[in-house]
Amino acid sequence: MQIQLDQKGSTLATLNLRIEEADYEPKVQERIKEMAKTAQLKGFRKGKVPQPILRKMMGPELIQDEVIRTLQESLNEYLNKENLTLVGQPLPSEDQDAPDWQSQKDFEFKYDLGIVPAFDLDFKKVNVTDYDVEIEESTIEEAVTGLLLQNGIVDEPEEVDADDFVAGEIKQVEGDLEGTIMLQLSKLGVQEAKKFHGKKVDETVTFKLQKAFKQDFFAIAQASSLTQDEAEKAEGDFEVKITGIKRLNNEKLDQEAYDKLFGPDKVHNEDELKAEVEKILGESIDENNKSLGYREIRESLVDNTTVEFSEEFFKNWLKASNEGVSDEDLDKEFDALKKELKWNLIRDKVATEGEIQVKAEEIRAKAEEVVKAQFLGGMPVSEEMADVFKNLVDNYLQHENGRNYQQISMSALSEKVFEYVKEQAKAKSKKIKSEAFKKVLNQA
Repeated sequence: MQIQLDQKGSTLATLNLRIEEADYEPKVQERIKEMAKTAQLKGFRKGKVPQPILRKMMGPELIQDEVIRTLQESLNEYLNKENLTLVGQPLPSEDQDAPDWQSQKDFEFKYDLGIVPAFDLDFKKVNVTDYDVEIEESTIEEAVTGLLLQNGIVDEPEEVDADDFVAGEIKQVEGDLEGTIMLQLSKLGVQEAKKFHGKKVDETVTFKLQKAFKQDFFAIAQASSLTQDEAEKAEGDFEVKITGIKRLNNEKLDQEAYDKLFGPDKVHNEDELKAEVEKILGESIDENNKSLGYREIRESLVDNTTVEFSEEFFKNWLKASNEGVSDEDLDKEFDALKKELKWNLIRDKVATEGEIQVKAEEIRAKAEEVVKAQFLGGMPVSEEMADVFKNLVDNYLQHENGRNYQQISMSALSEKVFEYVKEQAKAKSKKIKSEAFKKVLNQA
């Protein structure tokens, strides 16, 4: 077995592998000998077919099997031993002839490699903020209101009053903007809110959207299907066709309602309701804060780390790995794919240098969280369901030849890498109120 690496610049190479008869012949002979013990052929008793006849019949197929097996093993062993950082996987070179399995004794194979030269990481250039969020009373009240609306703790009056919520379809009178909206009249400008008083479902109201929201484009985007960019262009009059009127009714907040919202006997009054909502908000803010920090880390490392690789090889590998993808589609996504590749290379280097690993039990624990959320609504697993739940997790991890296992493994590795970089980069702490934090998230 002979292997030679021909470097072609810093980012490309060709790997030449020569497999000689001595590398595969012993295995071929061993397999023919085993086949002879049970072979059946007309004119011969079972197990008495001469090996030369089997060799003539099966030799080329067995040679092909053993050469390919030897090739794959040798290729993987070489790449692991040399510790090369590659773009994707090796690609068979185009300038080589197909093997002649009938007559050849020695075989030569060529693979093109996309090489990634060594690069440096500088955590000092990583900018990451760890937000210390104060949950405001207004945020809690807004969340409580949303919870009650979603769960039907409301009346549906015939006519709109000052504290009602109005759902509708909006259309710009002189423009192309349109969508849906939910208006909390008590939070709108008084003059525009009054235009809705006394109106009924299916009636149309003309009002000034930006004026109603006091030029708060973020609030418009939160209340409607418009984006913030569209909200900034939402000038002039809008027509609203009213599709629903809702009025909060706290008299419906009995124990049955609390149990329905939070589970049996967890909440008993409005103070406990607010406390539970604040707790949920805190958990959500923690997750958003973490996700925001991870995004900042990723963007900082990708933007400030120089990683060389052959874009031409990367594109060829993507084509080979995604059968049927068109050049047009690939060109549209190529910039994003390059960033993804760069991040994967950086992540793996951080993991190697930081000796970061993901254990099998950690992957399983994350899979259990996913399965619990998908199939049990996040509820605890009862003893009666333990075996069924175990099988669900096993099936989930084995799905599509272990694709879910691989995805969870990479996700867990990325999370550990983020936490490692965050510690190395010394994240800056910043106090912020919950309403301002919403806008930070919206701009991210």
